[in-house]
Amino acid sequence: MKYRIYAQRIFSFRWSETVSFYKDIIGLPVKFESEEMRWAEFDLDGASAPGLKLL
Repeated sequence: MKYRIYAQRIFSFRWSETVSFYKDIIGLPVKFESEEMRWAEFDLDGASAPGLKLL
């Protein structure tokens, strides 16, 4: 049986820095990003991972 990561949620007090890390340093393509909602999703081969939320 193969297991795949479907989704991962990461909570952050430093939302914009965390989004920049995954986008610019790791190089994950952005699937959805909303500064107003403080939420971002990145595409990881069809899965929404990670989801970032400001605390």
